[in-house]
Amino acid sequence: MNKRTEKNYKEEIIEITEMEAMVIDILKEESTMDDCYALHPEDISEWTKIDMKKLRGVIGSLSKKGIIYIDEIISGCGEWIVLFETPNVEY
Repeated sequence: MNKRTEKNYKEEIIEITEMEAMVIDILKEESTMDDCYALHPEDISEWTKIDMKKLRGVIGSLSKKGIIYIDEIISGCGEWIVLFETPNVEY
């Protein structure tokens, strides 16, 4: 079985787990912003079926690996999980 890898913000190749891959995939699939891949943790939990307790660990791991960061993109809208990546957006 092949291990999945992703690049972090330093362009390093990082090995990721199956649950981490699920979070990255749902971020890329359900992108809600024009200039970044970002979702609320509650939405990620709902769509991946990873319970919030486990998701906190997955998010913490991806953050330590430099693949995602947590930000309040829109003031007053709570925390968002954001990939260190910009999608190709045509204006």
